[in-house]
Amino acid sequence: MQNKSFFKLTNNKYQSFFKHWVLECLTIALLHYIIGEAIYIVSRAITSKIYGVYDPSNPSNPNFMILDSGFDNWLPFVKEFIIPYTTAYAYWVIGPFLVYGFMGRKRFYQFIVCSITINILSVIIFVLLPNGIAPNFRPIITDEQAKSNFLYSMCQWTFTTDSFDQTFPSGHWCLCLLLMHAFRGSYFKKNIKCSQRITAWFLWIYGILVCLSTLFVKQHYIFDGFLSVALCELGYVFFTKSAWGQNVAGTFEKYMYLFNCKLGLIKDKNIQPCWSKDKNKFKSKKFWLIYIVWFIWIGLTFFCFWETQWFIQEFLLNVSVFSIWLVGVYVYYFFHSLYVTSKK
Repeated sequence: MQNKSFFKLTNNKYQSFFKHWVLECLTIALLHYIIGEAIYIVSRAITSKIYGVYDPSNPSNPNFMILDSGFDNWLPFVKEFIIPYTTAYAYWVIGPFLVYGFMGRKRFYQFIVCSITINILSVIIFVLLPNGIAPNFRPIITDEQAKSNFLYSMCQWTFTTDSFDQTFPSGHWCLCLLLMHAFRGSYFKKNIKCSQRITAWFLWIYGILVCLSTLFVKQHYIFDGFLSVALCELGYVFFTKSAWGQNVAGTFEKYMYLFNCKLGLIKDKNIQPCWSKDKNKFKSKKFWLIYIVWFIWIGLTFFCFWETQWFIQEFLLNVSVFSIWLVGVYVYYFFHSLYVTSKK
């Protein structure tokens, strides 16, 4: 396993890397999402068991900290920032593919491992220091405003679906900062290709807009951002500069590569897929284990979020993520089969 970059390959290696780029990124992104969601569900279950469910109508709840400041109250509410706030999900989906394509597999796995680690640290913080935002911090959007302006409608939907607790640190800030860190070294160096430099600056500028949007649409306090910056900076330095951190990321990369080979998504002449003797033929039955895991995950979503305001949001999000992964895999193999047929 070499740290290859898509834009440094010769033509005869293009097809092999493209398969790794598409299928490996899709699978690891799905796994990364499942781990993040599992951590989120566990943290919510633990905090609700210990401290009870956060009631935003009771701002004097002694179990939850409100980390507001005069700066947060001074910042105005700007409805236009709801656009980068809600489109951040597309930014997070596309970002890892760009990291893999431009920066290589090594940096891609450092990003994934660092993100998982920060999620775990966030759970510890949520449990030890339960936190939330004050109910009067978010502006009240009336139905008349929502009907008259689409941006107000988006804000109203966001305020309804997003929870009031577990805001310190901010997930929006952490993921954006990690993607910006992943392209560190691509902003000012002279020997960087124009396409890589443009991509790096795009991720940086859009990431800044997403971070600012959390403040201007009243979803986070400034202290949530400060902690996110500290966690991401420490995580980046640890997993990219220290020998122990690089070994952890390298070990994760090794086992994920083996997992993809065993699943049959990536072909390696030294690794036989688990449930297909014919390595050159794609069979949908390879994915029976993934189907089972997905149905279990949907069941877990029903169990944890049933009769809560987040049920529809979480259910649709889980279905969408898995469907995108599955469709991506099948589409790739469909066009790959056409390519192979045309060569015969």
